[in-house]
Amino acid sequence: MTTIPIDTAIVRRTAAAVAVAHRDRQAATIAGTWIETLGVRAQRHAERHLCRRRRPTGRRPA
Repeated sequence: MTTIPIDTAIVRRTAAAVAVAHRDRQAATIAGTWIETLGVRAQRHAERHLCRRRRPTGRRPA
């Protein structure tokens, strides 16, 4: 039974490519989480302002 010789350069390049892909995916996930967090905060902020505007002030329009 013969074993196939492994080219270490190919193995190293493949491992490096996988590591870069993993790092980029992790960075994208973190960035997406921040964007989502900021979007939720902006939405809540806007809703608060809309709620304040809709409350009757007790004044009658002139």
